[in-house]
Amino acid sequence: MRIRYALPLLLFTASLAANAQGQFVIKGTMLSDSLCYSKGTVRKVYLTHEVNSQEVVVDSAYVTNKQFAFKGTAPAVMTPYAITGFDNGAVQVFLEPGNIVIQPFSAKFPAQAKVKGTPANNTFFEYQELSEQMNRKGRERMDSVKAGLSLAILANNFALQVATMRFVCQHLESPVSLYIMKNHLLQYFKPDIIEEQLFNAVPADTRKHPMYKQLLNIVRSGNMQI
Repeated sequence: MRIRYALPLLLFTASLAANAQGQFVIKGTMLSDSLCYSKGTVRKVYLTHEVNSQEVVVDSAYVTNKQFAFKGTAPAVMTPYAITGFDNGAVQVFLEPGNIVIQPFSAKFPAQAKVKGTPANNTFFEYQELSEQMNRKGRERMDSVKAGLSLAILANNFALQVATMRFVCQHLESPVSLYIMKNHLLQYFKPDIIEEQLFNAVPADTRKHPMYKQLLNIVRSGNMQI
């Protein structure tokens, strides 16, 4: 019996050790590696990170049989990264220790890729699923009220805003909520509403994340402009 369980136990121990050391592995698979606006295929992808409003390449990987992989040491705190090399956007990845899996996607539409495997990526995956669900309902609503199309569009936008706000409130313990506030909610709501309705509810641990200070500066700067 000891021999039978030795290998799984060793693999489990190795996985724990990798996480403890802050190691990450990203594996991605493309259903199609054809580019969207250019002839040819994706041959190389890049792991990038925004530094002072500039995208900096931190690693690269060749695409083999429509697959690619990155591995290394994750930053001290969860940080948004992107995988580029496509001609129509990038894959959003939250870099943190663990095995990060990019589900099969089309290279023509990398922004639609779904990422799972670690806490932050799983949370953002839930948000993507929610957004798609709201968009499906919105299309159904528009099909049923074609005569009042502008009213349907307004209703769809409002429903998505409410759903996004509710999702953020339910996931304030995750730094991903800060990312959604910055990149999604600020498109819908004025900065003073974000500060009054959400910032006071952000837990102390989440406030320690660098994105909180960055978002706070953006919001307060926007309030000053208002």
